[in-house]
Amino acid sequence: MDATADADDVVSLSEELREAGLTPLLVAATGGPIWPDRDLSAHRTLLTTRSVEFDAVVVAALLPPAPDARQSRDAKAGAGTTTAVDPRLTLLVDEAFRHGKGIGVVGDAERAAALGLADDEAGIAVGDVAVVAAAIVEGLSQHRAWNRFTPTR
Repeated sequence: MDATADADDVVSLSEELREAGLTPLLVAATGGPIWPDRDLSAHRTLLTTRSVEFDAVVVAALLPPAPDARQSRDAKAGAGTTTAVDPRLTLLVDEAFRHGKGIGVVGDAERAAALGLADDEAGIAVGDVAVVAAAIVEGLSQHRAWNRFTPTR
């Protein structure tokens, strides 16, 4: 997240997750205070974290690529193309998806689509803070979104 995220949403989400017995960690593009007037600082940065540290991921803001963010160098993956979202954020979300972890997106389907997600996929929650928090808590009771990978015939 960064200062473009709604501070009230982040505080509310953190409080709801704590009330459910969870430990939310704030991840931002850079370390230090996110909203100095709210005394909220990043616990991790996109550069220093990977999805293995988390049981679920909630995206509160679509971060634009930071100056130090590298785009893919793989020609087959579209080297030279730039995206509207920081590639380190999409990497975090992609890894969490592949690992069957719950993913929440505070916002609408358009924000989720920018991350390559659809709200009708197993283990994906898109909506306001209350919807996302409830879905993440419920999803964690199942540990993983195992039905995300159910083969179809």
